[in-house]
Amino acid sequence: MKTFYSKLGRWLLMTLFFGLSAAAVSCGDDDGGGDSKVASVTVNAVEATENALVVLLTPANCEALYCKCISAGEAIPSAEELSIAGVKVPTPDVPTTARFKDLLANAEYTIVAAGWNAATGYSQVASVSMQTGIPVPQLILTAGTSTSRSLTFTLEPIDVSRVAYVCVKASDKIPSASEILASGTQVDAANKGEYTVSGLQTETDYKIVAAAMDIADANSVVSMPLEMETRPIEQPRVGDFYYSDGTWSTELDASKTPIGVVFYLGAATRFNDKAIFYKLKDGKTPMNSIRGYVVALNNANVVEGVEQHDAYWHRKMDGGWDYNFPCTCSTETEDFLGYSNTQSIKILCQQRYGGALSTKDGNFPAFYYAVDHYESVCPAPETSSGWFLPSVHQLMYLQSVWFNEQGIASIWPERSFELLGDKATSVIGYEYWTSTEHTQSDGTSYRAYYACLDPSYVNYPFGAYYQKNTSFAVRSILVF
Repeated sequence: MKTFYSKLGRWLLMTLFFGLSAAAVSCGDDDGGGDSKVASVTVNAVEATENALVVLLTPANCEALYCKCISAGEAIPSAEELSIAGVKVPTPDVPTTARFKDLLANAEYTIVAAGWNAATGYSQVASVSMQTGIPVPQLILTAGTSTSRSLTFTLEPIDVSRVAYVCVKASDKIPSASEILASGTQVDAANKGEYTVSGLQTETDYKIVAAAMDIADANSVVSMPLEMETRPIEQPRVGDFYYSDGTWSTELDASKTPIGVVFYLGAATRFNDKAIFYKLKDGKTPMNSIRGYVVALNNANVVEGVEQHDAYWHRKMDGGWDYNFPCTCSTETEDFLGYSNTQSIKILCQQRYGGALSTKDGNFPAFYYAVDHYESVCPAPETSSGWFLPSVHQLMYLQSVWFNEQGIASIWPERSFELLGDKATSVIGYEYWTSTEHTQSDGTSYRAYYACLDPSYVNYPFGAYYQKNTSFAVRSILVF
């Protein structure tokens, strides 16, 4: 029995040996009597950039070699399909690199390859998954124009997912990227844009800094600081446009909202007016200086396009007149005390009627339209005095700068009103209430002054007093 197993085992071993030898021959080099080797190829990743991928193709027994780059998720083509739609490699019998370019950044791709020979046909399809690189974000800041209170610049973001900027004083610490992105001004990440930072201090150095995240929203970058300086404040001129943000310009700035035209420069001390008489619009902060006086663009006693005819100076609640009721407004006809007069009326209204200005009987409609109503339709800047009813001389002076001595319209400010078209109404052609009061010799007061700027009157222009229960137009002014 032992001999039997020994001989049988030897026979099996010899059979296995000869079988393996035969297999080796069939897969070995062709020596004229064996089969050709099976075609095969391997694909290995070599390099990934923002827009290109490089792989190493290692073929074996290939007479032809094909490769292709497909987007991740696409179906893997067959070897035969690859031979039709893929790229034919010119050297199919040696290892070679293949470069696929013009790809999307931060995108996943699959590189596929297959070989072929005449003896065994197509190989299996080999593949490798790769991802293009994430481009480094770029932020290009370019200085634009500057004014006394603003800086304009251009920001061009490249390869970013989100971007923001801040403007800090040159002496301040520059925030980090995360701080800028969290609290800075967010802007369009896909397009170049022009931006303006307003409300700055005059003649001051600033730095504008932008921060962005890359397109994968994974890494941040901070731009080089853009250094800019605000300009000195330009002194206003008669006829300048005055805007809702408290700025002014000689040429009309289409990006801003004009609310008035400058008609007098500096404090009118020769007309008994002084900066110490004024407070800012908040009613608390003193104005340390006066740059000029501004006339509103339109009449104040207009509500939704309709002129109101209840713009009386004052009338008593019972319909009668209080002849013993002077309002402590100036009675001088050559001063610029419209603001002081208006403040006196506001205080008197509180004391005598226990409320604000209004059009009700017993109140002061002309002052209400000049101050409260006009503020509601055309807010004055916080850096100004707010609107008030001008004195008779302020309106008469306004007419004098509107025309020269020969009665011909001067270039300022009439030209400014003409340029504004239907956004403005000329002051010429109306009779206006003023804040100047007239007092009788016995101390009573039932009249106040109005200014006639209507050329249809023979004695135009003139100022005269009239009963307070008369209705005239109202035009507001302010000081800045």
